[in-house]
Amino acid sequence: MTSQKVFAISLALLLIVCPTLCSAATLRTGAWDIIANGFQGRLNIASIDPQGNLSGTWIEGTQTSQIQGYWDEDGKRITFVHTLGSPSTFQVFTGYLFDPGATFCQSGEIRQMMAGSFEFFNSTGGKASRNVGGWTARFCVVG
Repeated sequence: MTSQKVFAISLALLLIVCPTLCSAATLRTGAWDIIANGFQGRLNIASIDPQGNLSGTWIEGTQTSQIQGYWDEDGKRITFVHTLGSPSTFQVFTGYLFDPGATFCQSGEIRQMMAGSFEFFNSTGGKASRNVGGWTARFCVVG
């Protein structure tokens, strides 16, 4: 089974069980480990205001770029634009927060996970036949 099929099945299962699992937590600010289409980085959610506007940075290797977007508390949904360099070079991410249970992190740590998809365009390697990728992010911190 291809990684795209595995991701599609995982995302479908997440969307089915999310109403139950997503209801308990709120999105944490701070450093999240993220994997997007196989690229690993650090998603730093710096702030979320009372209206749900969020901002932060994306760190991949030595490169740091900006993110701006929204957090929907009721839907446990995050949507953000990842700007790489110039404003015309960007990716649009959407995902959902859920409680992963004891699947990662050390005992006693706060565990949160997000998963979703992102759209990328010509300036970031997209083409008509391939312009959507998958991503996951995890947050582990001693409570």
